[in-house]
Amino acid sequence: MYVMYVMHVSCRLIRETQPRRPPDRSLFRQGEIEMKTSHVARPTYIVVAALFVLFNIGCGEIQAQDAGKDQTSDAAATPDAPTSTPATCVPGEQNICLCLDGRQSYQVCADDGKSFDACHCDECMPGLQHECFCPGGLTGMQACADDGKSYNKCKCNQPDAGAQPDANVESDAQPDSNTEPDAEADANVEPDAQVEPPTLNVKLSLDTPPGMTMCDGAQTSVLKFGYENSSSEPITVASTKLHRVGIGSINDFTVGGIAGDYTHLGIPDLSGYLEFNNMVLTVPAMTSMEHSYWVGVTAPGGVSGDQFAFEIEKPSDITLDGSAKVAGSFPVRGNTFVISNVKCGELKASLASNPVSNTVVTKAHHIETVGITLYASGANDMKVTYLPLQCQASIHGAPYAAVDCDKRITSLAYYDGDTMVGLPWSPDANGIAPIAPNVVVPVGTIKTLTVKASFASTASDTPPYDRVSIGLAPGGVATDMVYNQTVGIDVGNSLAAQLSQNPIVTTTIMPSGTISITEDNMPPAQTVVAGNGNWVPFAGLKATTQYEDGAMDVVRVCNTNGGDNADFEQIAVAMGGAVQGTAILPAGATGCVDVFLTNNVIIPEKDGLHFDVWAKLRPVYASYEVAGAWIGVARSGHAPALGLARNYQTGNWDAAYNDKVNVRITGKVSGERMYADNAGGLDGSRMVIRKSKPYIAPLPLANNVLQNGTTEQEVSRLQISADGEVGFKQLPLFTFDHSDGVTNVSFNLFRGATPVPLNEYTVTEVSTGLNANSVPITQNPAILAVAFFNEETIVGSGYVYSLRAVKTVSGNGQHIGTSFYYDAANCAFDYTGWVKNNDPFVPPVMVSSPTIYNVADYTGCNNGGKCSHALGLAVWTDKSEAGLHSPLTIENGGSRDAIPCVDTLPQMYQALTN
Repeated sequence: MYVMYVMHVSCRLIRETQPRRPPDRSLFRQGEIEMKTSHVARPTYIVVAALFVLFNIGCGEIQAQDAGKDQTSDAAATPDAPTSTPATCVPGEQNICLCLDGRQSYQVCADDGKSFDACHCDECMPGLQHECFCPGGLTGMQACADDGKSYNKCKCNQPDAGAQPDANVESDAQPDSNTEPDAEADANVEPDAQVEPPTLNVKLSLDTPPGMTMCDGAQTSVLKFGYENSSSEPITVASTKLHRVGIGSINDFTVGGIAGDYTHLGIPDLSGYLEFNNMVLTVPAMTSMEHSYWVGVTAPGGVSGDQFAFEIEKPSDITLDGSAKVAGSFPVRGNTFVISNVKCGELKASLASNPVSNTVVTKAHHIETVGITLYASGANDMKVTYLPLQCQASIHGAPYAAVDCDKRITSLAYYDGDTMVGLPWSPDANGIAPIAPNVVVPVGTIKTLTVKASFASTASDTPPYDRVSIGLAPGGVATDMVYNQTVGIDVGNSLAAQLSQNPIVTTTIMPSGTISITEDNMPPAQTVVAGNGNWVPFAGLKATTQYEDGAMDVVRVCNTNGGDNADFEQIAVAMGGAVQGTAILPAGATGCVDVFLTNNVIIPEKDGLHFDVWAKLRPVYASYEVAGAWIGVARSGHAPALGLARNYQTGNWDAAYNDKVNVRITGKVSGERMYADNAGGLDGSRMVIRKSKPYIAPLPLANNVLQNGTTEQEVSRLQISADGEVGFKQLPLFTFDHSDGVTNVSFNLFRGATPVPLNEYTVTEVSTGLNANSVPITQNPAILAVAFFNEETIVGSGYVYSLRAVKTVSGNGQHIGTSFYYDAANCAFDYTGWVKNNDPFVPPVMVSSPTIYNVADYTGCNNGGKCSHALGLAVWTDKSEAGLHSPLTIENGGSRDAIPCVDTLPQMYQALTN
């Protein structure tokens, strides 16, 4: 009794003076695995700890009651009636205590009498007895030496035939030489009459789990005790009976235990007893083994506040094989736990707002198809360990069927942002992909997982196209939480609908992507200079793909009308200002050629790609050099256009190009051809080929203030330059207007600051034919034709011309204004013919005059009759006829190089006011 008292006090002192050990979670982690659904394995593990025999026997039940509390009362407290009396002592009083290695020592009461100091573990109390072990598994006692620094040798009970063990015999004492070992043996006593059976000591572990509040659905370790076999032979545990004690009637427990390599599960009966049979748990000789039990609880009907603990009630609750017996201080009881009706966790799954329904192509990989939001509620964060997917497919308009999913989808995977969670799975014949994402959803938060799919190489190639939808597989969702297990999975209606005949988010599968080709920044029709070796843009186009990127490798280009293939030295397809491929058109007035690109050019999905058709033009020939031939040679005035071929089905172009654009594009994902519909407008602009071309630019007037009197004053100023060499027969027509206070107006032409001699030019008012050089004009407004008797040659930067007026101005508030007369409908800059005068033209009302010039061709001209002609807004030549100038009349022959318009003629109005 004294030893038990000492041990009782020692246990309390150790708890008061040593830090509380953290609970051992490792057994729970194994127990937690045991609670999962049947498809999860149940591993085991071994926990081996060194236990101290007398200390653990004496402390087991006390620690189960007092774990983590500061108590000094010697009364044994139960879980239902805990004790909390504060410790008191007499100052200087010494008390027995235990060190971490199990040795006994002492501690001294502080001066205030309220607490003991730390255990003196480097010393012991002289004369204090301590249990020790002897050979053969027997026990003995050893006493603290007089100096308090160490213990004496162990005194062992040595069995002697027919005699009681002598407690005073030391384990290392030599036998008495005068005494025969067996002299006192009684021959009538059986040799094994004094042999005790093997004993298995059972005691509560020092680190048995502390009590806690368990949420609804939690599982945790609740009882940890040790088996100590101090005998020389193994002991086998055949069965163990547990007993639940506590407040309340809740008995909805799942209990599991693990020791060594053995695990077991069970549920207590209505009386709280639970027996584990057929255990065959062997504790080797001279070995200690710990055994832990864990519990999973629920709070049915919302009950909360019930308390429970588990215990081994009595020695007979542990059945051993053979003659071995059970020893220990019973009941061996764990700490008290409280049940809460707050759920440990509930997982709500619903359909995410993104991604939405989309379209993909065959062989597409890792395409976002559906989003699933996970919301964790309850008391703990949640780890989703198993979240199986199921998909279904509608093939060519047939009803959705799960058995058709694997015909269209090859793999499914979860992504958390850009990170794959879990492994990708191929759906089975029933459309199931058993994915274990192992993602943590913090309590009270939403995590969105995106499902990405890869698609098969086959799909319906005509409408209605195939469709698939993806949702959560019914049942089987599993979660895992630290020290807890979820109790609820809630799949929202929208997510459930994904596996119905009316899914919300679907993916349509196209056999390949689609493409369209349209005009894009088409260059305007204009005059271009031939033979200079420069690339000239003829067409600007854009290819736009849907559902996948495209790879373009061949473009068929045609010279469609208005010119001749002989005009082109080389054609090209260009992108980003760089040539991607070139070709030469075949001989003939018109024709097409396939342009092979040096490298496949990628057309990004949705963004599209701009590309151009360029050409280098051959130098033009003069009429006399080709005997007047107009086709088969490059001639000034040809107006070809380059564009894309359509409906061509030979060679590189299969029958699918019927009524399609001949641009060969292959889907980067599907590997299938993509065909662009013939939308028209792909022929490019007609470019007028010239040997050279002029540029006209208005310049600021020297003075914008209208001067009174008859002073000559500049009313229009312009510069004419040329790309090469041109000749002007007639400057652009001027429109002139003035206020009523301006009269007696006549005009002179200056070249720079020098007047042009009157024998070189005329200024004619076109509606009357009057010479405005010398005769004041009366028309207001008036149109003036400034013409040269001989061509005015312009080279390079050319000349600055100014038109000056001689006028009379009366009073203030008067003005004079000039601009270029421009008639867009009649600006035939692609017109080429002969210079013609004395030929009226409407509009404007242009009288027949030898000093007013237009341009005529030979069409409709018969025996000197009228020929078709163009209004001479400006009459010039590109000098393509090698200096042979046109005569004034067609009938006399001459060069066909006259042009009636300048396509770059600017719009301007220059005015003087006072």
